[in-house]
Amino acid sequence: MKCKTQYVFGLGKFFEASGGVGFYQRTVPSVYSNLTYPDGGEIRQDLKLRTVPITGIVRFVPTGRHAPIQPYLGIGIAAINWHYSETGDFVDPSDNTIFPARYVDSGTEVAPLYLGGVRAPMGGGFLVGGEIRYQHADAPLSSDFLGPRLDLGGWSYLGTMTWRF
Repeated sequence: MKCKTQYVFGLGKFFEASGGVGFYQRTVPSVYSNLTYPDGGEIRQDLKLRTVPITGIVRFVPTGRHAPIQPYLGIGIAAINWHYSETGDFVDPSDNTIFPARYVDSGTEVAPLYLGGVRAPMGGGFLVGGEIRYQHADAPLSSDFLGPRLDLGGWSYLGTMTWRF
């Protein structure tokens, strides 16, 4: 599940600033690739990540904020509140015993945000468009986890709808 709300303010003819908040949550099932229960059944876990990014962005619109086609480039910052968990059965590498467990960590990371997009007015203050975003963030994980860091960065592709008031 993913959703995002953003409020945009004009800063003259070619610039705008925005503030927004988003929500993302997904659970992915996982199994050990080379280990099974003695009866041959898979050893399963659920990996769950929830993020709530709060963003501040400045955009440059070279054709102007009221042009028929409005390409833009932007840069900003995101404060990403995150919560990560691994729940299920795990294998102790020292003796291959299988045990149930739940590992949880959370925090907030600050990340740079880069974006580009295009939008077009459809009439009545309504605009539609598309946007590509990249954020670079990773978070330290507690020693309970095998890996030392959680990658919170990556690419996002968004369809956008805008209403002007």
